[in-house]
Amino acid sequence: MDVSNHPLAFLFILNMKTAKIVLLTVLVVAVTIGTVWYSYNNSSKVVASEKSVTDTKFEEIYITIRETGEYIRDISDTNVRNFHYTKPHKKFTILCPECAEPFAKPKEDLVEVPVERLKELRTIRREVLSLPTPSDQSPATQPVEELTTLEELDSVLRLLKGQKSHLYTNRYIMEMQYHYLKKHTHPRPGTHGGCPDCIKLRTKQTQETEIISQGEYDLLIQLEKEYTDK
Repeated sequence: MDVSNHPLAFLFILNMKTAKIVLLTVLVVAVTIGTVWYSYNNSSKVVASEKSVTDTKFEEIYITIRETGEYIRDISDTNVRNFHYTKPHKKFTILCPECAEPFAKPKEDLVEVPVERLKELRTIRREVLSLPTPSDQSPATQPVEELTTLEELDSVLRLLKGQKSHLYTNRYIMEMQYHYLKKHTHPRPGTHGGCPDCIKLRTKQTQETEIISQGEYDLLIQLEKEYTDK
């Protein structure tokens, strides 16, 4: 049936066009919403994955710093003890463990126990006396706060600065050992004491150098003499 000549035919055609536009609009909106949701969901997963990797890296950093700190602590203690024998103390010297230990008096009612051994003994006590384990006790009422990345980095920097301080002390002690073992004639040891031999060694250890040919070096020195005030 041909309705093109009907008086109201234009209304029918108009409604069809409107319906197509509405349908197309709905499809575009649906696709847009789907794309946005997919991107958001995917980005959330990426952020969660990156956070997990970051947390793992920070944990690895903390473990490495802790182990390095243990090594530095052992080296520091040994260096101080070595210095006692490098230049034997003729009388009791404060802060020297080799001087202090022979005179150390045990404190009454106190016993020094290794941490791991103490954990073992307390575990036995807990099992024998049927005491609750730490995990069975009521959880803390305060929520655990997660550190921000900046707070984590501040913690790492504090640990590294502490290790730097220990290493500085070790370097100073070993410099004094070198002074006395090599029998430098300067009365005071180390760069702090103004010993020329110790200063020469420190310069050799810390000054950056580059190897060049003798011919180039001679030419550079000649030009310096001719064209500068040196």
